Amino acid sequence: MKKFAMSVVVAGAMAGTALGLGTATASAAPQPAPHAQQNIHRAPVQQQIVVHRPNYGPFVYRGVRVTPHFDVKRHQWGFYSGRTWIVVVTR
Repeated sequence: MKKFAMSVVVAGAMAGTALGLGTATASAAPQPAPHAQQNIHRAPVQQQIVVHRPNYGPFVYRGVRVTPHFDVKRHQWGFYSGRTWIVVVTR
């Protein structure tokens, strides 16, 4: 009888665990909403690099000859140096 009672208790505990009925207590208190400033997956902020030129013709930038072009999405003249957009401004 003792062995049977123990197996019933163990089986009940295993069934309760499978249903998510653990010994932990749940709290109905509302959790604070995460703030936008706590977002750790933000893209790094790039600083804008500006080059002042007398015109938009080709020139040498850090040892590399570049030709500025107009970017329609940015509405500005510039060129890419690696993955960085360099803005060209005329004087």
